[in-house]
Amino acid sequence: MNKIEDLKKKIDKEGLEAFLITRKDNLYYFLNYIGEGALLIKKDKATLFVTPLFFESAKEQCRNIEILKLHLGMDPLKYIVNEIKKINGKIGFDELSAKYYIYLSSILLKDNKLLNKEEIIWNMRKIKNEDEILKIKEAAKITDIGLKLALEIIKPGITELDIKAEIIKEMMKNGAEEIAFEPIIASGKNSSFPHGGYKNRKLKRGDIIIIDIGAKYKGYCSDETRVSYVYEIDNEIKKVYNIVLEAQEIALQNMKEGIAIKEIDKKVRDFLKEKGFEDKFIHGLGHGIGINIHEPPTINPLSEETFKRNMVVSCEPGIYIPKNYGIRIEDSVLIKDKGIEILTKTPKEL
Repeated sequence: MNKIEDLKKKIDKEGLEAFLITRKDNLYYFLNYIGEGALLIKKDKATLFVTPLFFESAKEQCRNIEILKLHLGMDPLKYIVNEIKKINGKIGFDELSAKYYIYLSSILLKDNKLLNKEEIIWNMRKIKNEDEILKIKEAAKITDIGLKLALEIIKPGITELDIKAEIIKEMMKNGAEEIAFEPIIASGKNSSFPHGGYKNRKLKRGDIIIIDIGAKYKGYCSDETRVSYVYEIDNEIKKVYNIVLEAQEIALQNMKEGIAIKEIDKKVRDFLKEKGFEDKFIHGLGHGIGINIHEPPTINPLSEETFKRNMVVSCEPGIYIPKNYGIRIEDSVLIKDKGIEILTKTPKEL
């Protein structure tokens, strides 16, 4: 309820009379509710509108909030129009499909009542509270367990999907409620694709392999990438690996509260440019982590934000040589006032 009370204050500050929330991840953020519905927060109360399909689970999961069960077949958003019409003032919303925006705006936009204010909620979600941080830390521990197993079972003849299946099983056995995203297991030339290849390769001697995985624990994610190889590794690849490792260390040593995000991204790109890999780092340095595996803030050259205390972000520089190999090293990181805490602990030595 503290999060709802905080949002009420922000609603008042923004000159809004109410806020309409329909994104499932935002419903979870405010209510710890896993399900569908529409949450209407007004200055005096908050009401969750759900269909009969979700009513009993909503009662079980949600506390201290009014829950209204709709008639079977009734759409919560269409019903809520009648509630919104009663509100004398502007209403913010987090996200609406084109279909529903057209529907609602045809009724409400003529009075300029319906405004996209999702940034209010993202600004809240970027800063994790103590409970959220503990959940992400537990997700990181489970991810480390999955990576430990993966590094133990790498051998010639095992397939990328074999490894993926064993990682998922191991993380679920150790407390993950689900995976944070589809694991990326990319070996040999497949590793040159940042999100993995399109074939189920069998590993062979001399292969490099990227393992990018994350667990989800009580609704919160972690993200971690490590690189290994099968028995032997080319000296050139080892040299590039050490360059990526140094690039990540440059980022980690400079990340702290108050520092411009794009400044850290630039330090890494400048270093890789010096090493001759300026055009081989083809994605952002990182992203926010929370209920979603990718959420604000975005860590790239275009960011206008600064790091803030209790943000949780990834740090993942990479070098990709097309049709040859790729290297990426990633950790989940908690921003503190005078530095960081690295939440993922799997060793990085090749």
